[in-house]
Amino acid sequence: MSERLRTLDFWTGLLLVGTVFAAVFDPAGSILPHVKYAGALLFAMLSLVAGWRTGFVSLRQYDARKLIAYVALFAVVIPVYAIGVHFARGDYPGGPWSIYVGTFLFLVLVVGGAALSGPPKRVEMAVVTALTTLSVFVWIMPVLDVFLTRTQIDIFGAEHQLWSYQFREYGTIKLPYLYYYTSPMLVLAVCYWGYRAIRARARSVEFAMLCVTLLAFFLSGTRADMIVAVILAGFFLWQISRPVFAAVIPVMTFLAVVGRQSLGQIVAAHPADPGDVSSLTAQSTAKKLDYLHTYAHLFSDPVGLIFGYGTGSCLRSDAINECLPVTELTYLDTIRLFGLLGAMVYLALFIYPLWRHLRRSHYLLAGWLAYLALAGANPYIFSTNGMTVLAAVLLGAMVVPARKEPPWTCRDARETFWSPRASAGSKQPRVEQGSERTA
Repeated sequence: MSERLRTLDFWTGLLLVGTVFAAVFDPAGSILPHVKYAGALLFAMLSLVAGWRTGFVSLRQYDARKLIAYVALFAVVIPVYAIGVHFARGDYPGGPWSIYVGTFLFLVLVVGGAALSGPPKRVEMAVVTALTTLSVFVWIMPVLDVFLTRTQIDIFGAEHQLWSYQFREYGTIKLPYLYYYTSPMLVLAVCYWGYRAIRARARSVEFAMLCVTLLAFFLSGTRADMIVAVILAGFFLWQISRPVFAAVIPVMTFLAVVGRQSLGQIVAAHPADPGDVSSLTAQSTAKKLDYLHTYAHLFSDPVGLIFGYGTGSCLRSDAINECLPVTELTYLDTIRLFGLLGAMVYLALFIYPLWRHLRRSHYLLAGWLAYLALAGANPYIFSTNGMTVLAAVLLGAMVVPARKEPPWTCRDARETFWSPRASAGSKQPRVEQGSERTA
């Protein structure tokens, strides 16, 4: 029986890794259609079998009641309410009311499967590993110029909704724009390697991986990503080496003063040269301002403001000449879809893992906080990408007993996924956690 459990545990781990990698590298499912959903479904089914064979002992690793209540409220109760509002109002008969069904189902399958079988850190290990691999791939992308032109690479990425590979000019500065559509998720890998670099005695490898992930995150090119990357770089440099931080900051300040025109172009709503590539930045800013004006008119209806317009609603705008189900203003979208009351509940659900991680994992705390900040001006939460990050953060937040632990190591991940100890981990979760703490 133990051999069968080890085999079952191996396949559940393999399906989890495949599902996470598919969600990170093929978010739109254009290369491998429905792979991430099929992988999540099979992962949940095998996890259910594994949980049944072990008497669902893995649930003892979590605050199971709170975990079930959280997922039910987040992915079932409020979405069903919003679907009911959509059909009750009938304002958007052709609206894509089912646009979020796959997203919430993905969260239920991943969190449910992980809670039923395997060590509690398994999901976050898979997510950070996939994002670290994505960081390396972003660095490799320019090498593709040897085989294809940059335009061909960019067209391929646009057709399959994978990446945008261009250059952007900010004043006198020309930067590569290597925007993989899931690059905002890299903030979790940045925080992981940052806290590993802080704790490690021999910081060469950890610091190198921090630089790789941080620069890949910065080169994604969006203003929010660049600003958060600079803030995280300063924070981790301060924690790792005060003397280096003291030497670097004056240099960075000097460069910022010299390049103040370029910095102005990054945040400008109307660049001086309309033909400049940075006009993309101005267009993005103007679009967000148009969304704000449209939302101000939409929320003038107190009933719609309080109860929402449902998941089939969309935002009509004369400037863009279309009705969008999703905009870049995520939190205003939340009010439109679920109403002010539902949005307040979601806000509490977003904040709850932060409070739990104050006593658990600092890197998950920092990663989720930064991701929520990025989502303020980008549609990053209510997607399978956001659900993947939330699954890792939520499962770590619900582990009992509450105690601060350092980030897991590569050896921990290897033993968790591929060692026979992985199956034993579900029977003795506290021993596993103790070994991780001393690793």
